Amino acid sequence: MTGCSRLTIAIAVIVSTLAADVAGRQDVRTPGSIRLTFSKDIDMADVSIRYFLTGPFGGYGSFVRTQSTVREYDIDAWQAGRPADKLKAIIYCPGYRTVLLTESGFDNGPPRVVPIQLEPLGWIRLAGRVTDAVADPQPLAIEVTYLAVWSHAFFGIADGAVASFVVASTALKPDGSFETMVPDLAHDPAVAGYAGNERGFLQLLARDPQTGNIAYFLKARESPSQIGLPIATVYPGELQFMRLAQ
Repeated sequence: MTGCSRLTIAIAVIVSTLAADVAGRQDVRTPGSIRLTFSKDIDMADVSIRYFLTGPFGGYGSFVRTQSTVREYDIDAWQAGRPADKLKAIIYCPGYRTVLLTESGFDNGPPRVVPIQLEPLGWIRLAGRVTDAVADPQPLAIEVTYLAVWSHAFFGIADGAVASFVVASTALKPDGSFETMVPDLAHDPAVAGYAGNERGFLQLLARDPQTGNIAYFLKARESPSQIGLPIATVYPGELQFMRLAQ
């Protein structure tokens, strides 16, 4: 074997080793950042991370793409070559309390490691019936999304889309009925710290599970809001819904 061949093999082994190490984390060397670490018992595929930076560059908001096998995620606290004055993040996972994170004081040093502890949150029943449902060639699924209206106040912004998180999904039966369990958000401390509509809403829609296309949105006949169901401690009986055009 020539010296060149041996060198090629050595480089390949090094690259393979580094790739295996990176597979367990999002980024291994991001200076001036926050590194979020999660325990092994959390299904990271269900975790959502939304964050907002403020600093001399103004404001910058984004999200972190999570993967089921990755337990560490770096959030870069620099924009336009300048460090942020403050980073705020909302970390959500269905069945757990929302984690609110506020960090400041960034430099070019190594990532600041922040362990994320997710505490269990209860579930409540949500059952309904689409009273004007029509036969569809493809079975539909009811998807429930939590619209966190309070995210604007938390991030310190006045407009733009509020943070939203899919919290449940269930099949829509041929008779127009459905039933699922949704997080007990009224007892989530992050949500309970706000009042009225600022606590947010549960938005329901019917989606084709094969294509992902939205068939229609739902409005509860008992609710005056066009947005969705207000956050409550219980949703009694079987709620009546009607279709809303997109």
